[in-house]
Amino acid sequence: MNLYTLGVKHTVIVDDFVPLQKLSASSNTFSTIFSNVGQDSSFWGVVLEKAFAKVYGNYNHLISGDPREATRALIGAPSIQLLHNSVGMSANLLWD
Repeated sequence: MNLYTLGVKHTVIVDDFVPLQKLSASSNTFSTIFSNVGQDSSFWGVVLEKAFAKVYGNYNHLISGDPREATRALIGAPSIQLLHNSVGMSANLLWD
């Protein structure tokens, strides 16, 4: 997977070993600790989060992360945040 750090492309190799927790002591059912597997059993969110954890050191560095940083790491381009409430715009006017 390619991620961008400071505008430089880095290839991150991820395996499919993810942190799991046992749901109950009596069952053999497990769940992912951080990202969840999608309702359609898609695993890409879990793998993407693991790639970010590898780039930034560990899963603890991802807690309360800024989505703009994730966007920048995925596309390699700068991003800005527009707060439509602070400029007196409605959401519909902003999209128009």
